[in-house]
Amino acid sequence: MKVYTALGEAEIKPASRILSHEHITWWYEQPPDDERDALFKQMYEHYIPMYRELVEKYNCDTLIEHSPDFIDLEMAQKISRESGMNIVLATGCYIDGWLKGYRPDWFHQNSVEGVAEKFVKDLTVGMKGTNIKAAYIKSALAENILDVDKKLLEATALAQKKTGVSVSVHALNPETRLFALDTLEDAGVPPHKIYINHADTRGSTEESLMLVKRGCNLNYTIWGINDFFRSFMPDITEDHSARLTVAMIEAGFIDRILFSVDYMISYDRKKGFDYFLYDVPSRDTLFNFTYVIPQLLQMGISQEHIDHMMVNNPRGLLTRNS
Repeated sequence: MKVYTALGEAEIKPASRILSHEHITWWYEQPPDDERDALFKQMYEHYIPMYRELVEKYNCDTLIEHSPDFIDLEMAQKISRESGMNIVLATGCYIDGWLKGYRPDWFHQNSVEGVAEKFVKDLTVGMKGTNIKAAYIKSALAENILDVDKKLLEATALAQKKTGVSVSVHALNPETRLFALDTLEDAGVPPHKIYINHADTRGSTEESLMLVKRGCNLNYTIWGINDFFRSFMPDITEDHSARLTVAMIEAGFIDRILFSVDYMISYDRKKGFDYFLYDVPSRDTLFNFTYVIPQLLQMGISQEHIDHMMVNNPRGLLTRNS
């Protein structure tokens, strides 16, 4: 299949594995001009060998990047070109007021229709004044639902209906996940075009079953970071995400399940680079293959089922007009 990437339209080989929810570097602030080259060099030295290993060792040549507004296109292009990794980009918005995450001024200054037009332009013409097109819409919601979250979902729905792209939702609790699904579906987005990320955060088998029975897709992402989540998920087990995956497969919903580890690095001038490892030193993008897949195999999930979730299911996220 063909998909829009950081380097333009690219062909994804039929058997290639796809990482369905990862990040490169979030640039909360652009670095000073006199430091930019050195900082970019540091990121190239981090990502290019890692992505090259994913391509050459694990037959994983496509990564769906989830950082609307924060991604640096120049960096994404160089990493893609030198590693051989197809990097798929998103339009959309992140959480309003989260840490240094924000909805930019253009979001607040525009109507629902105006925000939707911006998304459509990113998807059909190009992002940030370039001809590099986004492939899907990312809508990130606050844990306590805000009025601006409804606006974001309504704009997302308008843009989705005009373009046929998929919608990727950031939602960290059951209430937000249900709100997103209800709002998007009521606005006319087909459930099979909705991908709810972090569905294992505060998630249960019962909730996951309820969501997939309505026809949407779930992406489990909190693999290996159990200690970090115990402050608000005290009963979480080491195999929490794997158990959810097993339950969905046994219930007949393997077509609706994806997994990824959501690795990212952020930058601001005060802190420099912040590696989001959650106190797990090896938890970079390779963790998908060094930890997640071995755990799934140990839980009795077959390699065939794992490949189905990594090869077939993410392609739905990248497909337009279906």
